[in-house]
Amino acid sequence: MPKNTNINAFKPTKGGRIARVVVRYSDQISVIGERPRNGQRIYFFPQQLAKANTDGISFDAQKPSICGQTFLIRKVLPKIILDKPMPNMRNRVNDNFMFVVEIY
Repeated sequence: MPKNTNINAFKPTKGGRIARVVVRYSDQISVIGERPRNGQRIYFFPQQLAKANTDGISFDAQKPSICGQTFLIRKVLPKIILDKPMPNMRNRVNDNFMFVVEIY
């Protein structure tokens, strides 16, 4: 499974654009390098989290449960709201986690 640090290992599969997102907890998501719009979808590629602080982590960094899921963007501002809750992702120091996604 590719690692989230190698964005070039991912190719669009749904006609969209590859981007990176930063996720914290289950409701904080920021998109890096793209401007998502209401009604677009975010697909989280299957991937491993490289360089994640695993101290007290609430999920498997080698196979995060969010991977393989698609979310519909309901609202973009002031923060991104998705159509369903994301799995809770946190560790003991409340870090963010980066994922490679496709936005379409």
